[in-house]
Amino acid sequence: TIIEAQTIAPAIVADGAVLNAWELVVAGAQSGMELIPGAGQVSRIASTTLKGTGAPNAFGPRSIGIVIRSGREYGRVEIDNTAIVGYVEGVAIEGASVDIKNSRVGRSDKGVVLYNGELRLNDSRIRASTVGVAAASGHAVVVNNVFAGVREVIYAENRATVEASGNRVWSRYLCSAQFRDRYNGRYEPYWRPGQGWECMYGSYPQNWWEDEDGLLGLPYQD
Repeated sequence: TIIEAQTIAPAIVADGAVLNAWELVVAGAQSGMELIPGAGQVSRIASTTLKGTGAPNAFGPRSIGIVIRSGREYGRVEIDNTAIVGYVEGVAIEGASVDIKNSRVGRSDKGVVLYNGELRLNDSRIRASTVGVAAASGHAVVVNNVFAGVREVIYAENRATVEASGNRVWSRYLCSAQFRDRYNGRYEPYWRPGQGWECMYGSYPQNWWEDEDGLLGLPYQD
C-alpha cells in the first residue's frame, strides 16, 4: 500500500488502537504516524517505509516519523525492518514501551528520542546530524547498532538510564584523532573510546546509504 499524504498533520493517526502496519509506504507528510497504543495486544509496524519532507519544526506540527504517545494504558509497540527518513525526529516516544530492530533512520536531526517510557534499539542504523539516541527520562537499551554523521551518539539526562554496548560509529565529529603530549613537546594521536560504542574508520557502505538517505534520492556521501 502506498499513501501519498501531502499533509502537515500525521498521515496516519491511531488513538487507543492496536495498529498493525505491514509493507506500507507513506510519503509527503510532514509527520508519518501518530500512535497512542491501546491495551492488550502489541502494535506492530514491519517492512514499512516512511519518507518525510525534511521540513523544520519552525512551521506546523513537529516533524516526526513515528510518535508514540501514552494513553490510559501503558502500550507496547514493535518496529521491525522499517525505514524512517526525512524527519527532524525519526522516532519519538512519550510514555510507552517500544522495541526497534533491524530498522533504519536517515536524514534526521535526532534519530530516536525517548521523552518517557522504555526503548530497546538493536541491530538498526541511525543517521542523524546531531544525536543518535536522546533520552530525557525512562530506560533505554541500545545494542549492536550503527550510528552515522552524529555529533553525539547517546545523550541522557539525569532522569534517564541507558545501557549501551556493541554500537559502531561513523562520524567525522567524534572519530577524529586527539593529540597528547608524549614527551618534550612531541605529540601523538589517540582516539577516545566511547561508552558502549567504538569508531569505524573505513568508508561508510554505499549500499547502506541507499537504504537510508538514498531513499530520498540524495547522492552518496561518505
